[in-house]
Amino acid sequence: MTTQRALSERTIDIVKSTSPVLAVHGEAITTKFYQMLFEAHPELLNMFNHTNQATGAQPKALAQALYAAASYVDKLEVLESFVEKTAQKHASVGVKAEHYPIVGHYLIKAMEDVLQENATPDILEAWTETYGVIADIFIQAEQKLYETKDEAPKEWTGYKDFKIVDIVQESPSMKSFYLQSADDSPLPSFLPGQYVSLRCSIPGEEYTHVRSYSLSDAPETGCYRITVKHEENGIVSSYLHKQSVPGQHIELSAPYGSFTLQTDDRKPIAFISAGSGLTPLVSMIKSMPDSYGAPVTFIYAAKNHHHHPLQQEISGALQKLPISQALTLYTAPEAEYLSSAHFGTETTLTREALQSALPQEDTRCYVCGPPAFVEAAVFHLHEIGRHDISTENFVPAS
Repeated sequence: MTTQRALSERTIDIVKSTSPVLAVHGEAITTKFYQMLFEAHPELLNMFNHTNQATGAQPKALAQALYAAASYVDKLEVLESFVEKTAQKHASVGVKAEHYPIVGHYLIKAMEDVLQENATPDILEAWTETYGVIADIFIQAEQKLYETKDEAPKEWTGYKDFKIVDIVQESPSMKSFYLQSADDSPLPSFLPGQYVSLRCSIPGEEYTHVRSYSLSDAPETGCYRITVKHEENGIVSSYLHKQSVPGQHIELSAPYGSFTLQTDDRKPIAFISAGSGLTPLVSMIKSMPDSYGAPVTFIYAAKNHHHHPLQQEISGALQKLPISQALTLYTAPEAEYLSSAHFGTETTLTREALQSALPQEDTRCYVCGPPAFVEAAVFHLHEIGRHDISTENFVPAS
């Protein structure tokens, strides 16, 4: 973790004493915070995911982060993985150091507004000091990421103009979009599992909309590919699926993200995903060395064969690996796809299915998908003694 200022013992004691309050009132505080922030600075709506605001996902994630900060204020290094993941997301959407004082101001005001007489001057002062230390940690982490992008060949900070060169229907609800820089300049490589943030101006919308999408192909293909699920009432996914055409321009960030493939130690690897969560894992498995000698397992859950995108690519990547297998979890399989030479079928992600598919105790597991799926997968993996687990889900980090 980056260098941090030391908090006084008094501040630590006060902040830790507020954790029970935040467990009860955290979401009320963060909901009020976003309301006040956007009323005073509506321009920041150009950076935020409006859907996550509307569904409450963003306030909930921030409330969990506040609770964690209160609980671990005396050992903030425990939050290192959260800081790394969040800093990557902040850098991808262009969060800058000057945004932090604004956020801090309205966060403390929201605490005061919700907690009222319980927000004593001592509590507000302690949280102001704590927020300053945490903000510095994020600012330093994000500055390092920006400096890396600025110094690397072909990289960039902020957003760059891209064009859609091809669109492929992968399943009834998912399309792949192939993207090249508008000036045809070479693209930087990326780590398998990373994502880009897409910013688009949608007709009829007052503010720009930003979404992050995993890169769903191996690096060094000459273009970037994102595979996007059409979400019901999804503003950006609807725009991409219904209005985007080859030749159209959009803006992209450079690749970011810490959910990335590690193969140096040659451990057995399991890729476990559901829905659009397979997208970073497809990039990973297509990037595996053909000579990888340890077992590789690809587990995917979907409704049925027709809702199973990128099947041939996954199968082809597995067939190149010396020791590999796949397990497909269809919740409503068609009769003709109950089994095949390469893909077996289970109806649910069970402890027994994972135990059978992952006999190696030292398996490194990459899990990505909807939050409930990720939670269930991690629970079952711990049950069967698998603890080397990296996770990603497509909601705000918490």
